[in-house]
Amino acid sequence: MEKVIFVVHTEYHLMETIGYITHYFPDTLYDIYVFIVSVKNGGRIKTSNLNFKNLNINVVTAAYEPNSYFSLHNKRMLGNIISLKPNFLFIFNDFHYWKQYLVSKLHKKGCKIILAPDGAHVYSDKKFTLKSNLKYMIKSFLINFTNLTIPPFIINRGKYDYAYLKHIDEVWVDNAASFKNRNNHKVKETLSFGETDSITNIKRLYKSNDLDIIENCILFIDQPVNDTSLTNEIIDTINHIKSFPILTEILCLIDSTISIKCHLE
Repeated sequence: MEKVIFVVHTEYHLMETIGYITHYFPDTLYDIYVFIVSVKNGGRIKTSNLNFKNLNINVVTAAYEPNSYFSLHNKRMLGNIISLKPNFLFIFNDFHYWKQYLVSKLHKKGCKIILAPDGAHVYSDKKFTLKSNLKYMIKSFLINFTNLTIPPFIINRGKYDYAYLKHIDEVWVDNAASFKNRNNHKVKETLSFGETDSITNIKRLYKSNDLDIIENCILFIDQPVNDTSLTNEIIDTINHIKSFPILTEILCLIDSTISIKCHLE
């Protein structure tokens, strides 16, 4: 039986994971592991609040140290993933320093590395300056070197942030036409949680079977902000827009409401 590992950090990653399991890796045909990896002494996903009873998956909680020098914590954490010898590894972003080590080690063992969407980040056209690239590369090297997680090749972050890791085999996206494939990876347009089976599993996961969380709703999701006053500004702006007659008419025509999901760190 082939082994599939998902490394997730957020609720969105977990929703995507459940969608992918439903569509592409039925839990009766694959040995599936979901590693919920959070910052050490932190973390936003609590497994005690989740319901995995209807899915035959192995859930593992783990923690990483983000910017520590001379620590073996990350290497031990990554060793637990590498020792499972997966056939497929899914990551949802590639900016953590330790992911360079994880991806390179598993690629060497023949594992297929897949970068899945991290929200709207996948469609970002953000460019990094030469100074930013050099700063990232130097800090990345020092942290990985002192933590004994240095990859077996020189990391070249490149001109664009997204999907920069050398050993990514595929980038999965919901809309391939909108994705700028700057690093020439193989791109696959996929289904995630847009169909009935996936939605049912996600509702069970978050114990929300009695809620209509998908239909007849315009969902606005903002970006992480450190200042709650900025989020309050966003809410005030949307409330102001809602008062426009044309929007009120549209909402009435489609029998819809607006919901706001704030993304605070």
